[in-house]
Amino acid sequence: MRHHKFLVLIILMMSLLSCASFRNKEMDQFYKKYDDQSTSVRIPKLLLKMVSKEKELKPFLKYIKTTRTVVIENVGSQVITDLNTALKKDGYEEYISINTSEEQFAIMAIERKDKITHIVIKTIEDGEISLIQSRVNIELEDFSKMLKQLN
Repeated sequence: MRHHKFLVLIILMMSLLSCASFRNKEMDQFYKKYDDQSTSVRIPKLLLKMVSKEKELKPFLKYIKTTRTVVIENVGSQVITDLNTALKKDGYEEYISINTSEEQFAIMAIERKDKITHIVIKTIEDGEISLIQSRVNIELEDFSKMLKQLN
């Protein structure tokens, strides 16, 4: 009987993990496709709080659940197209976009039921893509206020 409970618990945990990763299915496939060109690091929430000195980021940090940073080097137009396609298919909407001749910067997010659940900060510069992808739980109103403070 004890083994059955353990087996049920493992199956339940695996189901929950697969549901959690499903939300960014296209981004996960993008990361796998360009794995040989990229460096990816998951950053624990505690470490983020300890190293962040920027006062503008402090209010945002309390909403972060997990964060992943990814840098992809030697990118061409196809990599950028694939990234934008993956973001769109996963449901990311652009909230801030700044494009110059040398750099592209964007803050994108997924909104569900008046809450922001995922955020991606994307920078493209000198043939390199830098991404900060976070799973969050922020009321849409609070997110809008934070974005206004960045201006």
